[in-house]
Amino acid sequence: MGAKSKSNVEAMEKEELNVQSTQAVENEFQDEEPKLKGAFVSSLIVGAIIIVMWVAVYALYQAS
Repeated sequence: MGAKSKSNVEAMEKEELNVQSTQAVENEFQDEEPKLKGAFVSSLIVGAIIIVMWVAVYALYQAS
């Protein structure tokens, strides 16, 4: 009976470690979210600049 309870304790400890590691991974991903938002905004700004440049070049082409 001692071996069964010992294996149950070991199984519970392993499960607790899995839960802790899962929470650590979730916390790690939550910390990265603001960086992704900043990258998205930066991409929109760069895209807008490229579109404005193409429109300006097209306007110069039409003017000549």
